[in-house]
Amino acid sequence: MSQPITTCDVSKGNLGPLKWAMVSMQGWRIDMEDDHIIFPDFTENIALFAVFDGHGGPEVARIAAKLYPNFLKSNEYFIQGDYQRALVSSFERFDLFMMSEEGKKVFKANNTLKTDIELCAGCTAIVALVEKNWESTSEWNGSEVKMNAFKDLDLRQRAYKNWKDYSDSIKETVFNEKKQKNLNKKKWKVWIANAGDCRALLIQKNKKVFPLNEEHKPFDPRERKRIENAGGLIIKMRIDENLNLSRAMGDFHYKNNFSLPFDQQLIISKPDIYELVVDADEHSYLFLGCDGVFEVLSDSDIGSQIYKNEKTRKEKANEIESENEPSIIDEIKEEIKKEEEVDFEKNEELNNLEQENNEDLQENQGESNSGESLKSSSVKNLENEKEEEINVEAKNGKEEIEDKNEESQEINEMVENVKQVLMRTVAKPGQITMGMGYDNMSAICVKLFV
Repeated sequence: MSQPITTCDVSKGNLGPLKWAMVSMQGWRIDMEDDHIIFPDFTENIALFAVFDGHGGPEVARIAAKLYPNFLKSNEYFIQGDYQRALVSSFERFDLFMMSEEGKKVFKANNTLKTDIELCAGCTAIVALVEKNWESTSEWNGSEVKMNAFKDLDLRQRAYKNWKDYSDSIKETVFNEKKQKNLNKKKWKVWIANAGDCRALLIQKNKKVFPLNEEHKPFDPRERKRIENAGGLIIKMRIDENLNLSRAMGDFHYKNNFSLPFDQQLIISKPDIYELVVDADEHSYLFLGCDGVFEVLSDSDIGSQIYKNEKTRKEKANEIESENEPSIIDEIKEEIKKEEEVDFEKNEELNNLEQENNEDLQENQGESNSGESLKSSSVKNLENEKEEEINVEAKNGKEEIEDKNEESQEINEMVENVKQVLMRTVAKPGQITMGMGYDNMSAICVKLFV
């Protein structure tokens, strides 16, 4: 290809307090191997967002986007409300399904090349569950931002009496920005599950950016130990000089050592889990992106672009308010108008006195005329009330349209900001260095604000 394909696939919208924008771009790659999930009404209070970064073919990412939501929702841990274990379990069960005979049939049905390469394709994944009406507990009170990480959660709970003992032993507080606030304020609860090198950011006002997860790379000590125990070699920061990631869905030719547990293979799909709480009035953005975005741009670069229009929007609002403030000329005009209203009222009083005299002269004309007058007055009052109702409805309708227009503008700005992030990651012709700027690009931005 002499030029990258920069046409963007866009998905955007809002549901209640949630607003989102998804943008993906093929770039220099011959095929688009990424896929995603946007499920704002996954359950009554839970939204589901995910980015699947495919490699070796688009099949696993494509199937994950179709089937993973059902693997998660039908999981017994999810039904119980234990989202940490549900995320871990659903990743593993998706992989085991894909290795089954039924899964292989699904793969072949989605195989664009129509060749027997189901063992070679894979995808990294970052999944976010967002609880919209989360009730704060004492553990999270008084925090603007707090996050706990749960790494290598073992569902078999080896050597531990119960799940809580095990999870407490591996839980770590990643960051905790303390601020004394009203403890009854609404908060968002977010769970992040990551397997591979996709990443998530929390972006807040003043372009404050929090990284929310760690990548899984072969040279990481935790990953290296498992890879070498499984008989793998790390050459040029890649497993067997091939893959530069150590966790992913698919890649089943790296998961065929049947003498080892499923979570001890060269490549595993087991995600690390991160749980995050954010105050609902912080104008926070949750950003999920594939590794190609983060290879080129820093966290602060992405944060600056995503938060670009927030300040502009506030400045415009202030300008409109200042424009609406009365000037000296307006004040003079208002005084003149008041004087004219006083003169008009005086004339009205004189006219009313004259009308009363005329009515006294005609009061003997009969009850019929009086009845007609009352009827006319009643009809007129009804007409005035109806007109007032129509005016109120028109005003409310106008305000509703203005609100929708403002909301639509905000979502379009989010889309444009994500587009600009992706455009900045695509290398120009002749400038592709060590694969940077060459990858497919996908990102989802979710605004968490009530």
